[in-house]
Amino acid sequence: MARPKLILFSWSAETVQREIGVKRDTFLRYAAEHELKPDANGKYTSKQVFKALTGNLRQYLLQERLNVLQEQAHKLKLENGRAEGKLLDADEVFQQYAGIFIVIRETIRASDMPEHDKAQLLAELKHQVLTAPPIEKDIKQPAEEATV
Repeated sequence: MARPKLILFSWSAETVQREIGVKRDTFLRYAAEHELKPDANGKYTSKQVFKALTGNLRQYLLQERLNVLQEQAHKLKLENGRAEGKLLDADEVFQQYAGIFIVIRETIRASDMPEHDKAQLLAELKHQVLTAPPIEKDIKQPAEEATV
């Protein structure tokens, strides 16, 4: 009984696009980045195709891991700043000062100023609040009031 002839499967860039869904030009760029050369017929082995596609995956995964670590470090820095009393939660600050801003706005509206001046003053206050630079100095926790 004669042994069957082994036929190796080879991949053209078009076959990679059709079977795997990676665009032809993208695959050729990946192959070139990994210095993978096709055979005389312009075809790649399965091993070359795998290396071309997963070689970039490793680099992508390493970059994603680095991004996650940077985000975790940033989050930890913010949490530490809050714990040390150097940062305040923006929502808390807004809630504490919202009442003050409402009183200021309503006082201006109820004043005897001409309507044009009221509108101009409110617009200027809004601009000042929205464009105010961040507070740069350390924020201290208020001292507890002494009880008598």
